[in-house]
Amino acid sequence: MSIETTLETLQTKHAGIAGVTSAPTKFPSSINTVDLPLVITLPAEGSWSTQAVGLNRQDRVYRVLVFIEAVGQATVDQRMNEAIPILTLFGAEYLNDLGIVADDNIDHVRMPITDTGIISLPFGDIEYIGFEMRITITEKS
Repeated sequence: MSIETTLETLQTKHAGIAGVTSAPTKFPSSINTVDLPLVITLPAEGSWSTQAVGLNRQDRVYRVLVFIEAVGQATVDQRMNEAIPILTLFGAEYLNDLGIVADDNIDHVRMPITDTGIISLPFGDIEYIGFEMRITITEKS
């Protein structure tokens, strides 16, 4: 089980979603306008347990933060018209690939996958229009 491996797998998946410009595997120190829409995935709460003799299990929530555009860079309708289709694509992508088959580390994605809807996300001193998805992943080793 490796949080780092799962983060890389998720970011690789995110980079392939239409409309995403950047999904770095390392946490950025800043967000450049040319990199938007940008996806950052963070490990959140988790639990560790022994599933059976010699089999360990980790259930962890991953926070997928999607930064679409800095607040004030466009009108409200322009921001919504850009954000809503990307939110729709993220939901569809996860429903189409719950196993995230590119990574043997991931046992399964637990349902439901949740999102915040379109919100304001802070990064440093700047607010961005975007959304957060919360995905619970089970890993076994």
